[in-house]
Amino acid sequence: MIAPDYLGWRPYPHAEGCARPGWEVLDQNLDHVGGTRELKIRIVCPQPKGCGVYHEWQVTLAPDKDDDGYPRSGYGTRSGPVERIGYGTAPIKVGDAWLHAGPPLLPDWADEEGPEYLVVTATSQRPRVLGDVLGVIGQPRRHGRQVKSRWWAVTDLTATKYGTTVGQRDDHLTSRAAAARWVLDHAKHNEEDA
Repeated sequence: MIAPDYLGWRPYPHAEGCARPGWEVLDQNLDHVGGTRELKIRIVCPQPKGCGVYHEWQVTLAPDKDDDGYPRSGYGTRSGPVERIGYGTAPIKVGDAWLHAGPPLLPDWADEEGPEYLVVTATSQRPRVLGDVLGVIGQPRRHGRQVKSRWWAVTDLTATKYGTTVGQRDDHLTSRAAAARWVLDHAKHNEEDA
């Protein structure tokens, strides 16, 4: 009688030595074309005060079936260091900007390649809505590898029903600091024009 209420549950551990007692809990609901729905639940112990571990669960509900007649619905789990997802890594201060890591192109290359892009904000707080984002910066890729001496930057991001559009872009910046500065300069000009 007690088993389903108390027994058989497993705790999700922090990294060894982590002093943070709890998790940041996030969820995301996505509706895709064709009626497929996706629910993701993620728990994160964010850096710099936390240990930088995450656990994630994903459930997909699809209205159709595959060629063998099985539903396309499914579930999955993953966990590891926050560098694999970007979210929860410590923000980086560059001049007057704060940079928040996006996910690496391939999660297993997180330590080697770094994030695929960096979200630029005015504060160290992680962006929660598009209005918190001043722009996005990153390095182009050549033969699957990041080009070390070139950076791109975008600003004037607008949400549409098809995704996010970009208002301004520069693909010829020479450093992370130059890209962050470009975003700040253009964000400042846009505020003055408004």
